[in-house]
Amino acid sequence: MNTKIEIRDVPKMNLAFVMSIGDPGLAGAYTKLINWMNSNKVNENENTKMMTIYHDNFKNTEPGNVRASACVILSEPIDVSGEGIDLKTNQGGKCIVGSFEIHPDDFEQSWKSLYLWMRENGYKNQLRIHLNYTTTILQNILIRNAWLNFIYQ
Repeated sequence: MNTKIEIRDVPKMNLAFVMSIGDPGLAGAYTKLINWMNSNKVNENENTKMMTIYHDNFKNTEPGNVRASACVILSEPIDVSGEGIDLKTNQGGKCIVGSFEIHPDDFEQSWKSLYLWMRENGYKNQLRIHLNYTTTILQNILIRNAWLNFIYQ
């Protein structure tokens, strides 16, 4: 597992999102979001980025109750009224950012290493966990970026 963890300024982001509750519900939220993106030509840019925001921690919340948002980062404001899609702005700021090149089986280990680094360096999570994945898997390697909003203890 190739890992780089650092404190980085994450920019303000305008997001279109679909909230889900329960671990299996996230796939349906992404399906709804992608269908909306296709019908509104939101994903015509090759730089379109999607992300997941976890609002709960699997250690403290039953998988069937974990809240997560399937999101797309918008390059410009868009009207979503009547579409079943919500908008929010992530204010950005300093975050703990972990960049990982991992095998799919190492996904859990990447989380553990991110939280271990956070604790060892005196930070405390604020419960907003953002994941940004690339869609490229090269030679069974998943490239993953995760960032945690934090407060210094």
